[in-house]
Amino acid sequence: MNENIEVTEADLRLFIGKRYEYYKDRWEAIESMGNADRKKWNNWSWASFFTAYWLGWRKMYVYLLYYLVGYATLDWILSSVGIDTKWLGMGLAFGFGTAGASFYKWHAVSTVKRIKKKFPPEQQEREIIKAGGTSGAALIVVIILQVLMLGIEVFNKWAEANGLSH
Repeated sequence: MNENIEVTEADLRLFIGKRYEYYKDRWEAIESMGNADRKKWNNWSWASFFTAYWLGWRKMYVYLLYYLVGYATLDWILSSVGIDTKWLGMGLAFGFGTAGASFYKWHAVSTVKRIKKKFPPEQQEREIIKAGGTSGAALIVVIILQVLMLGIEVFNKWAEANGLSH
């Protein structure tokens, strides 16, 4: 199992890339807190506050998909029973802003363990670098998706205001 696979600081440095020191400082601050404090406040991250963009930028594509589908589903369910969802996105953003650094560490460690289990030692460094880091292309895709979603919402409101919706 993955529990016996060691993830070193060098592995995490390879996975995270240029911002390793930033995340290392965040993780050390979180780990230095007592358990009661950790439950109250993990460590604020403005990057992870902008959840969808951060997930795409940090190559957490599966979690980005979960986030988008989960958000849309929750928004649809709550709206269909008459609950105002204008604060839903802000609530999720604050949750990720608070827990993002911890979540990213979990993601980094579990991804590196999976790579070390799957690939021979001579291939691991290359695979860790490839899996980690950032993706400007993914960030651009997320921005385009957000603009499209906003356009659909604006169109729907316009159609409703002009009696074109059912």
